Amino acid sequence: MAGLLGTAAMSVALLVEIRCTENGSKVVDYDASDHVVVAASKVLRYSPRSRLGRAALFQIVHWGYGSLVGIGRVRLGRALPAAAADAAFFSGCQAMALALFPMLGETPPPWRWRAQPLVSSFVLHALYAATVGAVARRRAGAR
Repeated sequence: MAGLLGTAAMSVALLVEIRCTENGSKVVDYDASDHVVVAASKVLRYSPRSRLGRAALFQIVHWGYGSLVGIGRVRLGRALPAAAADAAFFSGCQAMALALFPMLGETPPPWRWRAQPLVSSFVLHALYAATVGAVARRRAGAR
């Protein structure tokens, strides 16, 4: 549940960012680009051929991956104080984004990213991690 709600928060913020940014065809954030499909295609050894197939794979990966990664924060919360779990979770999420896209998604290395995708990545993953952490803490307190 925490990962799903974090993914929803990140998705809404990303849509707002895309609508407020006048950058044409440039990538706002690699998490919202075709690089997700490229990376998933390599892992799955399946590459959809149609635009609809690519869009479907993007959505499956975005929502599935974002929801499942939230389990990591729940587990961290059992081993660490809440603030430390949140910081470790954010750090892990951001490290994955900075490593996976160059390794699998055919992006440049992070030190060569333009400022906008780099800042966007940090801000959106911070929002994701904060939302996941808040939901995880609330659910842990409800037990």
